[in-house]
Amino acid sequence: MLECTRLGARVAGCTGASFVTLGIGIWAAELAEQDGRATAILLRALADIMDPKNKPAAKAGAEARRQYAVKQLHRAVDVAMSHAEGRA
Repeated sequence: MLECTRLGARVAGCTGASFVTLGIGIWAAELAEQDGRATAILLRALADIMDPKNKPAAKAGAEARRQYAVKQLHRAVDVAMSHAEGRA
């Protein structure tokens, strides 16, 4: 991953941090296309997990929300990737 970041940043002409930030934005936008609400829950949960001011109980609650959001996103991707079969 680090080598990919170095290469991508070099090609894009930016720092590694800028390249990763750009990637996170693209990733979030693509997830939101599948399920915007689940993406919002996921991003809020990640922010709460990373916040050094939050206590372990708050981080545990955020982890539960993160897991819920990931399950919802997996379902949305499964539906998007499934092909309709049969006749209605």
